[in-house]
Amino acid sequence: MKLLAADSFEPIFEPLLGRRVGYVPTTGGVGDLLVEMAALQLFAHFGVDYHVETLGGDCEADVLVLAGGGPGPLCPPSLAARLAEIATEIPVTLLPRSLTAPVGVPLRRCHVRDRASLDHAPDGIVMPDLVLGLEVTSAHEPDDPQGVWLRCDDEGLFAGHGLGDPDLVCGTAVEYLALAARHRAILTDRPEFALAALVQGRETTLLPSASAVNRSLFDTWLADLGCRWLDAGDATAAGSAAAARLAGATAPGLPAAWTAPRRIERAVARCDAGLRQIEARFAGRERIQQEAIAALVAAQDRLLRRIDDLQESIYALRADAVLRPTAAAGDAAAPEHDRQREYTHLVSRIRGAIRDLVPADARVLVVSRGDDELLRLFGRRAGHFPQAPSGVYAGHHPPDAAAAVAHLETLRAAGWDHLLVPATALWWLDHYAGFAGYLQRSAALVHRDADCAIYALGEASPWAALADFVARFKESEERYPAILDWGTGSGLAAVFPESAVFTPPDAAARELPYVEESIDVIAIPCGDPTRLAEARRVAIAAVVEVPTAESGPTAVLMHPLGRHAAPRPAAVRMNAARPALEAGRRLP
Repeated sequence: MKLLAADSFEPIFEPLLGRRVGYVPTTGGVGDLLVEMAALQLFAHFGVDYHVETLGGDCEADVLVLAGGGPGPLCPPSLAARLAEIATEIPVTLLPRSLTAPVGVPLRRCHVRDRASLDHAPDGIVMPDLVLGLEVTSAHEPDDPQGVWLRCDDEGLFAGHGLGDPDLVCGTAVEYLALAARHRAILTDRPEFALAALVQGRETTLLPSASAVNRSLFDTWLADLGCRWLDAGDATAAGSAAAARLAGATAPGLPAAWTAPRRIERAVARCDAGLRQIEARFAGRERIQQEAIAALVAAQDRLLRRIDDLQESIYALRADAVLRPTAAAGDAAAPEHDRQREYTHLVSRIRGAIRDLVPADARVLVVSRGDDELLRLFGRRAGHFPQAPSGVYAGHHPPDAAAAVAHLETLRAAGWDHLLVPATALWWLDHYAGFAGYLQRSAALVHRDADCAIYALGEASPWAALADFVARFKESEERYPAILDWGTGSGLAAVFPESAVFTPPDAAARELPYVEESIDVIAIPCGDPTRLAEARRVAIAAVVEVPTAESGPTAVLMHPLGRHAAPRPAAVRMNAARPALEAGRRLP
């Protein structure tokens, strides 16, 4: 049954016809989920084309529709600013709702479900709560003559009543309806629970709450639909005596549910049992949900792998189309054919590395001479480096390392987070030595082999702590520190080209042929206490331990000395290589 015909809600839903509607779900309690159930049912009745809108990313709706219900925020604070921003371009409609404060978001149409809400939305349109149009199947015969269900939050007037709160006992709108249907008569201060009882033909009495919402909703709609009201004086008297009822005392003149201690005790016992059942049910649901999510993630991963396989087939077909003309040209074109074939295989291997090591949502810059084929990286957004303001290949190489660094920083600030240097451009790392050193200091090397080098621009370099120390040293001493590389084999001269990097006469010796405190910075392999002690003797400003394949640690350790000392050693995670990433293959 339903209390109001669908035509009563036509002014709300008719303006949405023919529009792409983005429905923003409720963030309220279980009672608001009942309102949402009614909203989705009415969407279907009127034929409204809608999708659930999360307010994340681009909004492709013609109109946004906010969920109706009772007091509370329209959406979490994290989304409120986003909603206000979207509302400047896309009209927003609020479904019937009670307001106890101004909305705070620009609305094209604001529907309120009671007249008191007009104090906070003078332009609001008074419309019935959507639950009054909810069509539900006939409820079974009630088990109990009367149920008393009171809220226990700040809105409730009956603190310490000891009875059940329907919003805590129930987890879904269906359970809300089922709980209300158990009783022939309902006494409650939860307006949505009163609506759940009314639409199922139950005798319903609404109590006041701390705000004016309940009384205004009763006067605006519910009084004409058979709901009863227990005025504030009687309700307060009843509420103050609730604890006495549970203790077995009597208080004449109260409603039947309050004057029968056994009934109240039975209601409390049923609440306790219901809560235990709900806890058990939710425990089972959590396990099922986890299993369902795991299965969905696995299915998504299989689908993404299948998409990658199909994409790889497309790449192979494109490569075959490129190679076929030179193959058909015979011996005269054999060298060109071999060159194209080798380049095609190189591009294929690079794509495989990108697919395995770079997240699917990454934005990858590719050092190239404008070859768009290198930008086809299994769906990842890719762009040329260097590039013109329009995004196309710039048409020339940077004049020097400083220009390359400046251009990369500009693009990094614009959101590009990876750099791919294919084999055909690895000469950059030798020719632009300052650029190569900058990459090693400010980015993480994801992968390096004969085919390509891949850098993660948004991840910390293993040299970040030493680079920061060198910068602070330069600022305080007005010169770059001299660095002694005592057997690290890490190519420090390329990483810090501005500093004088040198090695001792015998890198394998256990002692250094230098006087105490004579060299600014000394770099040694990790895990060698003897070298560490000797390096501390000779170093002036710092000793840095550099991991090697045999040392085990995965962090560069800084040991500032003397007046350069920090409160504790700094450590930065090494990331010279990493396993295949699954980022971008998970559910959002």
